[in-house]
Amino acid sequence: MTTANLTYRVIRLPDVLRTAIRATRDANKFTNAEFVGRAIEQELPKLIASLQSLGFAGPRGQTRPMRLPFPDDGSLDLLREASETVGLPATQLLALCFVAATKDTPTASDAAHDESPKAAKRRSPRRLPKGEPKRTRVRRAKGQGDQP
Repeated sequence: MTTANLTYRVIRLPDVLRTAIRATRDANKFTNAEFVGRAIEQELPKLIASLQSLGFAGPRGQTRPMRLPFPDDGSLDLLREASETVGLPATQLLALCFVAATKDTPTASDAAHDESPKAAKRRSPRRLPKGEPKRTRVRRAKGQGDQP
């Protein structure tokens, strides 16, 4: 492997993990590049499969804000604690909780068919997609309307 086909990135890692990487790399007589390549090739497919089974392959699409009430039973504290434990953002963990809690319900597209037209109108986007001309009403000056 030549240095011409290497790309460097700075990744922040805990000291314990850095020590473990060095020990494994040295025990197997790998270069840093070989260790990184093998770790990704061997471990990433298993990691992706595990994350997908947990719900990381959940609903896709454009996100919109949603105001949610949190009970005073310590739910937010549990999310923050879990976030610090696993190193994932609390909002991502919350979304995974929602994916797991809703896995047996109909999909959002099925639910959209059951809503009233008024509710569907409320959910429709208010902004036009880029490149689409603005729709305006034509105002006529007084006396310029249809004349019989």
